[in-house]
Amino acid sequence: MHKMEAKLRKGIKISPRVVPHNHLDCSPPQPSIGDISDIPPNDHLHNWISDYWQNLDQAVALRDMVLEGVSDSESLWSYIERRYHAGEGAMQHNEL
Repeated sequence: MHKMEAKLRKGIKISPRVVPHNHLDCSPPQPSIGDISDIPPNDHLHNWISDYWQNLDQAVALRDMVLEGVSDSESLWSYIERRYHAGEGAMQHNEL
């Protein structure tokens, strides 16, 4: 049994340690020289940008879940959908 699970079963209150929301405001990847529009569409950098937005959705959703005390992994997608409905999800970005 995982240590945290054991503590939860014993009724010990665990305070979540999460980063502040502004820590999740890193800018998306950019080429070091030139503009993203100069990069051919089949270049791996475009995948990197897509991954950035999708991983940001997951990080924000997981942070919100921890803060709200939600621990079941099945809720992750509903939290990500909440971002989409708020106009903040990965699909809102035209770089994809």
